[in-house]
Amino acid sequence: MIITIAVFIFMTVFGIIISLYYTTEIIHQKNILFRRLSVVRHEKSDHVYKTALVNIFMHLGRLILPQQNTDRHLILECLKRTGYRNENALSFFYGLRMISALGTALLILFFSMLLHVKSLVVCYAGVLLGYYLPLWLLKWKEKQRAQTIFRELPDALDMFIVCMNAGYNFDRALFRVSQELRQIAPVLSKEFERYFYEVESGLPVQEALGNLINRNQVEELTSVVQILMQSARFGTDIIHALKIHAESLRTKRRQMAEQKAAKVSVKLVFPTILFIMPAMILIILGPTGIRFIEKLKDLKW
Repeated sequence: MIITIAVFIFMTVFGIIISLYYTTEIIHQKNILFRRLSVVRHEKSDHVYKTALVNIFMHLGRLILPQQNTDRHLILECLKRTGYRNENALSFFYGLRMISALGTALLILFFSMLLHVKSLVVCYAGVLLGYYLPLWLLKWKEKQRAQTIFRELPDALDMFIVCMNAGYNFDRALFRVSQELRQIAPVLSKEFERYFYEVESGLPVQEALGNLINRNQVEELTSVVQILMQSARFGTDIIHALKIHAESLRTKRRQMAEQKAAKVSVKLVFPTILFIMPAMILIILGPTGIRFIEKLKDLKW
């Protein structure tokens, strides 16, 4: 009798658990489906909105494009080195500069009216600031991208050496590196992948490697690509040379990290003096000051 009751209770609890699990799984699958549908609709609406916004920026940028090809070439090369290689990137960038100039001028004009400052020089300074701000951000992003390539290069070289030792040829090794390091080294992964597609489309290896140098203009990457070009031209073994080069890059990266770490103590002086020291002085001398004031009040002059 006890065994029968125990089996009945076990089967009841087991059935309830299975039914709850089945119901929860159905609800979970429905939520995933609804989420996917909502994401697709959201992405479509975002795509339409972004396309309209990009078209507005491009039309405005065409109005203020410089007439001299030298100025266009400088900005276009900077955009390419930053990773913006679309054919409409130049027009979009100048449209962004125009919008930034107008927006900054209006913002400064608004605050100047609040502060009762009436001067055209302030508005003119706002226009200049807004016009050159995207260019400064572009230069900063170019420098950050160069530093990213410098950090990613030793790992990419190690992976390339492993692929060459495994029997891959030159082009397939770079393509495998681009596939394996897509999450770890996204910038170099895209560059190597583009090189592989250029070679597969019929472009000579030397020209594809030259394009890789011209697209990025990073000193460390240029030296590595020159070693690869010599290997592709003369058919020499470059594994030992790449190992030495990767080790030198790691040494350089470690030295830069040590240099930045040495500067931290100097940079911490100003926030320590401005923010931490007043609080410490207040905590240490605050109770003493309060007692001193109370003693003064108790004294009878």
